[in-house]
Order: sequence, then C-alpha cells, then structure tokens
Amino acid sequence: MTADNAPAGSANGPTGPDTWALTGVTALLGEELTPTRQATIVITDGRITAAGHLHDPGPAVPRLHRPDLLVTPGFLNGHTHIGDAAFAEAGFRTEGVDLLYAPDGQRWQLMARATDEQLVTGMRQAMQTMIRCGVVAFEDFREQGRHGVDLLRQAARGLPIRALALGRHADLPFTTEQLQANTGGLSEEAQAEIRDILDIADGFSVVSPNQLTDTALAQTADLVRAAGKRLAAHVSERDADRQTSLARTGRSDIARAIEILRPDYLVHATAATPEELRAAARAGMAIVMCPRSHAGLGFGVPPYLGAVAAGVNVALGTDNVMTTTPSPHEEANFLVKAERWRTGTVRHPGPGRLLAAMTVNAAQALGATDLGSLSVGRAATFVAFDTASPNLAASVANDPAAALVNRATAGDIAAVVFGGRTVVGTLDRPTLPATRPGPAPAQPYGPS
Repeated sequence: MTADNAPAGSANGPTGPDTWALTGVTALLGEELTPTRQATIVITDGRITAAGHLHDPGPAVPRLHRPDLLVTPGFLNGHTHIGDAAFAEAGFRTEGVDLLYAPDGQRWQLMARATDEQLVTGMRQAMQTMIRCGVVAFEDFREQGRHGVDLLRQAARGLPIRALALGRHADLPFTTEQLQANTGGLSEEAQAEIRDILDIADGFSVVSPNQLTDTALAQTADLVRAAGKRLAAHVSERDADRQTSLARTGRSDIARAIEILRPDYLVHATAATPEELRAAARAGMAIVMCPRSHAGLGFGVPPYLGAVAAGVNVALGTDNVMTTTPSPHEEANFLVKAERWRTGTVRHPGPGRLLAAMTVNAAQALGATDLGSLSVGRAATFVAFDTASPNLAASVANDPAAALVNRATAGDIAAVVFGGRTVVGTLDRPTLPATRPGPAPAQPYGPS
C-alpha cells in the first residue's frame, strides 16, 4: 500500500509522525482484556493515546471506521529456539531426548554442521512466520554462545518484530563427573563467556540446573544481575530431570532454580509437582509453558491449570521451531482442548486466561512492559481479525474471546500493526515494508 491510500490528514509515508484513530471495532481493552464493542483506539506516533467505548477522537483526527474488525494486543511468544528452524521435521521420528539434549542430540549435530547462512535463513523465515501469525515479540534461548546471538541479530535485521535473545554457553561447562559430585564453580573462561554474551544479548539462559553445580548457578545469577540483564532457565521437563537433580544434590532441579538461580522466569515445568508450582508462585516467578512441543515430544502436557491455581503467572511459548510452528495462538487452541480432556470438564480454562497468557501475562514475564495490552501509553502494536471471514462470522457474534482461542487462525488476520504501522495485510494505513527496520525496542528490558 502507498501513502495515497492513507486517510486524509495522515502522514504521507511510513516514517512521518501522525495521529489517527481506529473506530467501531470490537477490541480486548486494558490489562483485563475486556471485550468492548464499538471501541475506538487512538494512535499518536506509534503509541496508544486513547482507548475506549465510543470514544470521540476529535474532528481533526483521521479515522478508519472498521466495525468488521476484532482487535487484540499483539501476541508475545514467551519461549523459542529458532536456531533449529532450518531443520523443521528433520527429527519428526526421533525420540525427544535423542533429538534435543546436548551434546549428542540430533539438533545439536545438525546445527554444528550447518553454515551460518543456513542458520540465519532458517531463523529469518521463523520470524517472518511469527509476524504473519500476529507475534510482535519473542524471547529466544539462543545456542552457540555469543556467535549464536550475533546470528540471531543478523536474522532479525529490518523485520518488524522485537527479537529478545538470551544467550548461553557454547559448550557445556562441566563434565558429568563434576556435576555428579556437585562441586566446583565456573571457570574463569566460562565466567568471561557469560560477560561476553551479555554484551550483546538481552540476557542469559540456563539449559537446565542439572548442567550446573550449585556454586555455578549462584555465580551465573550474580553475573547476569550485575550486568542488569534478564535470566531464565528450563526446568522440570521430565520427571527424570527431577530424579537426576535429587540424586546429585538432594533437591529437585526446579527447587534449585528457584532457590539458587532466582531467574526472572522458568520454562516448561511439565513434570513440576503442586508444591513446586506453589514455590514458584511464592517466589514471584512466572512460568512459560510450551504445550504442543512437549505433547509432541511425548513429554506430556504442562500443568497449566495447576500452575494458575497455585498463583503462577503463566505465559505461552512454542519452543523449538524444528518441532513446532512458532505461533502462541496455536498453543492456546491446543491447550484449551488438552486441559478439558485432562479435567473432564469444559469449565476451565477460560479463553480470557489463555489470551492473557500470550499477551499481558507474557509481556510481564518477558519484561516487555510497553506491550501486551491495548492501554494508554503502550505501543500501538496489535492484531486485527476479520470478523466477516466465513470462519469467524458466527463465532465472534457469540463469544469474541472464545472465537479467538478456539477458532481463529492466522488466515483470519486482516492486519498486524507494529508501532502504529501495518506490517501484515491492510488497515488502510501506510505499510511498513518487511525490509525496513521497525521502531527500536524500549530499553532496558529489566524485570517486570
């Protein structure tokens, strides 16, 4: 779309400052994602400056009246590994442990043999897929040390998506014998590597507490906090992880993460016990769950309802791109059915909670405080669904939140808006070409 298609009085191109309004839409407004019909959203210079029912933006403000749209905050993908995107389905018939676990897992062997160009191309394609699915930000556990983070930065260049990278050690810093004894700390080289990674990354990711000694967990936490960066860790993917940690240290892997590492959030917790979930809640730690990935690997479905009941802030992620498409919206669709099957009732989970898990809750977990809700002061970053599509027409009229979780697909997206500019589809606004950089992320990304 060209500037000639913009409403009268708007900027003449995608870089000009302006104010405009989207009126007549059904929108999920505020931190509570309240479904609001006949809503108006006013955008000024890429920020939301007003949002509400039948709000009058004023006679001088160009407006688009779109009663055919259902508008949600842009989705956040709370946990990814996009570094293996070039190998999608290469491990479809490989058992999860043999596929994913370092250093001998199939994905590690494939990444080691791949060229930088192959990895960058795969990552860029994964990000393009996310953008088309309405994802506006994601946080990646990036393998391959500092070089891996640099490759992700190259892949993200010019794309309208916020790519948050949590780096990790290029190689495992301890031998099996050292881990079994649970003795010793990080070498000077390993500590220097963390500092080097944090120079260009948004934070650091621990593959598993089982790959570090207690001393090394504390050292890692201190190094990351000293740099003012974010920290996260995989925990409790399988009961075998708990048993390994108990045998070595007398505590489960998730307990060691909560008590020693003290990360901003935990990832997976598929095998977590109710008491471990309560401990995470008491510590104020969010958990990012990846239901489709773990179900597909045969690990099980994470205890979403148990975590919510314990008081945990739960967000959704998609995990490895080689096993699962990077759409948190599909996670919500799968999870509502999986939890209904597990509990034998349709009462839970409610669609509003699942929408929050990929918007406002995810923004809190990732420290992306300018995203996640259609609220004044937040970035004008949202997804507009076509309620006139054959798939959604009846559904939205009955229950907009349920329509989004249980029925909507990426094919129903009319437009994705990033920083006030349309980056997918059309909203009768100036479009931001995919080759041009989006607005710079707000800094710093500290704990929420």
